[in-house]
Amino acid sequence: MLVYLDKTLLAVVTQLRNSVSEEFAGRWFLEAGFGPCSHRAPEVFETAEDAKRWVRGCIEEDAAVWEHEAVA
Repeated sequence: MLVYLDKTLLAVVTQLRNSVSEEFAGRWFLEAGFGPCSHRAPEVFETAEDAKRWVRGCIEEDAAVWEHEAVA
């Protein structure tokens, strides 16, 4: 799954299969993050919606940092 904001790619998330590990089968894995998601360690999510929420959190955190730096 490719996660975009407008036309900017923020994350590549893939669904894991049994061949990886039965424990993680069906979960979603962050293959790569870009922009506000680039400084994060790889993550494993229960659902695709959890992965999307995580990306939204990266965007919100990044916006808060920029806002703080602009004020300082």
